[in-house]
Amino acid sequence: MQTYTIINKSKGSPDNSQNTLLHLYNQTLGSGARVAQGDGTASGLLLFANHFGVENSYGFHTKVGTFASANRVVNLPDGNGFIVLGDGTGISNVSDFRAALDDQNKILSADFATTSNTPQAVSGFNLALETSSIYKLSAVLRVQGASSSHCIRPRLTGPTSSLSHLTAKLNLDNESFNINAFDQDVNFASFQSTDPEIMTIDGIVATNSVNPTANLGLSIKCETSGQQVKILAGSLLSLKKV
Repeated sequence: MQTYTIINKSKGSPDNSQNTLLHLYNQTLGSGARVAQGDGTASGLLLFANHFGVENSYGFHTKVGTFASANRVVNLPDGNGFIVLGDGTGISNVSDFRAALDDQNKILSADFATTSNTPQAVSGFNLALETSSIYKLSAVLRVQGASSSHCIRPRLTGPTSSLSHLTAKLNLDNESFNINAFDQDVNFASFQSTDPEIMTIDGIVATNSVNPTANLGLSIKCETSGQQVKILAGSLLSLKKV
């Protein structure tokens, strides 16, 4: 094992010996090399081809390494460990990780039905907005009507005073509508049948500096009063801050 040392440096003194050490005479520290202290004495840090280790009087007790052919795995120190992001946020579960990435998702837990031809807010189906932000909006909605001739009429709802711009497209069967504001009814004409169908929403939502007083949500009504329409459980509403 070859040891590289630097002469005439006092242990613990402020210097850049570690930088000089790694480039001494254009040498490369190879497998088995030992990193030296500034005063020329060896430390307990040993370098190997794919590992480095810390040595105590009984040998190695810590060894860290990686192999190019292996998957990269992050091991937490114990059952209560967590990953810390660059802003200091502690992450210990999947939900917190998604929240830290500004990825919001809402799954409708129960069917929501109405026979009204005035908009009815879908209960518990909304997501928070922040000031001066841009979001990618998406939704995959399971919808159903009691009659194929009397269709669902959805609208996106939210804090109008906080809206910079909204551009979204709603699709059901072969119909598509563009909207550019909250509380605009989308007048789909008919279902294909009385079986569940898929309605999708894709768009961009941007807020201004006015603090939002409401969440982004969804309301529905029926084309004709007395004809039931539904948003079914399992429908997904998503916002991704970009």
